[in-house]
Amino acid sequence: MGSRICRVFAEGDEVQCIDLVVGGVARMELHHLGAVVRDVDATLTFYCDVLGAELLWDDKAPQEGEQTDTIFGLPETQVRVVGVRLYGTIIEFFQFLHPEPEPLGNASTNFTTIGWKHPAFAVADVDAEVKRLTKAGVRFVFPVQVLPNGDRMVYFLDNDGLMLEFIQPAGGAAVEHGEQDEEIFIEEQ
Repeated sequence: MGSRICRVFAEGDEVQCIDLVVGGVARMELHHLGAVVRDVDATLTFYCDVLGAELLWDDKAPQEGEQTDTIFGLPETQVRVVGVRLYGTIIEFFQFLHPEPEPLGNASTNFTTIGWKHPAFAVADVDAEVKRLTKAGVRFVFPVQVLPNGDRMVYFLDNDGLMLEFIQPAGGAAVEHGEQDEEIFIEEQ
């Protein structure tokens, strides 16, 4: 019959599933984002302590070997990997111990450079978030902007200079997310 992706948001809740193939067309769902950082410990401090992310895993021992070399396309790769859940989104961070990562430059904030620019997180009150993060020393790219549709948004930088966005949808309604202990699994039918 096919496969479905299923999600349980909290113990005892009803299981919610969607078919992965509908009418012969594969459906997809974003699973996680990945980013290379200079220092995963500093990154965890920023994302967990400042932004409130939940630590999902921390592979303190570097990943290495033939499979790691294959995945990253580099010989003798050594990489430390951590994962967090931030506002319902899983983010995986890689700290390359060998080879050393190349500096970011301004690729994250330069919109004429090809590539992903930022993940955006819906919040209920963008001004309150800006005030909270400003107290923590977070650098904002520009003041809060009001878009023509009434959405309020702002870009800010993490500890490695990677750009993130907070957006407050018009009317102040943030996107609702499942509980932090949501479970996602594939169900074969």
